[in-house]
Amino acid sequence: MKNNDIYKPPKKLSSKGEKIRNHVIICVVIIVVLVLWCKYLNGQNLLENPGFETGELSPWQVQEQFPGQCYIDTVHNSGQYSASIEIISPGEFWEVQLFQLLNLKQGQRYILDFWHKSEAPAEIILNLCGHEDPWPNLGLWDSVATDTNWIFYSTNFIVFDTTLARLSFNFGHQHSKFWVDGVYLAESIYVDPEPPPPPDPEDVENIYLYPNPFHSKICLARPEETLQQRVLVYNIIGQKLDVELEGSLLNFADEPPGVYFVTVGNQIKKIVKLE
Repeated sequence: MKNNDIYKPPKKLSSKGEKIRNHVIICVVIIVVLVLWCKYLNGQNLLENPGFETGELSPWQVQEQFPGQCYIDTVHNSGQYSASIEIISPGEFWEVQLFQLLNLKQGQRYILDFWHKSEAPAEIILNLCGHEDPWPNLGLWDSVATDTNWIFYSTNFIVFDTTLARLSFNFGHQHSKFWVDGVYLAESIYVDPEPPPPPDPEDVENIYLYPNPFHSKICLARPEETLQQRVLVYNIIGQKLDVELEGSLLNFADEPPGVYFVTVGNQIKKIVKLE
């Protein structure tokens, strides 16, 4: 037998290489365990068919006010399927939506996360609202930027009312194709932190509203150069409201719980009124 035919065992990693490899494995295991642990603590998924793995959309529902398509697709982030939404003729954002109806608890904080992508950069409007006219917002409204790669989105929110809720993904205002997968909604273990102390007026460079969320009145701090600019308040559907500014306090006593927007000059801030 020639010397070069003699079996040679593979070289072992150096002690330093073994340590690095072991550290990497340990870090990966810890991350996976933490993710699963957080999911477990946050509770059971309240959505049915959250990953569309039944091969059907039901019990998700589709609202289409103009031509669009919503179907199960084999393009997926996990499992075998996802929900695909293709907008053919853009209109208002709410005219094409994928939604599911839920009974949620007033005052309870929830966590929502999901994966999403689109064939070109676009956005998904997230909305949790009542299921009947006038469709009151119940604590969640967000614009989610999408891209051609799968992106993970996560948020938490407090529900304002116990009415039958509609959790909706809205797509109707742009011409694109979207995919949504692995939607997770559960009661959250998140604990509200203490609100931060108000800033020193001399240090304020942008408008600042606190505490946020709030119950009745919210304090507005703003730079001196904006003191002569009008303070405007809008609701979730863009209606300007007659909210009084009492010194540095905005009084929302006559407004229902929900999401509002405060503008001063070219600055805009989102605030949330609780029950």
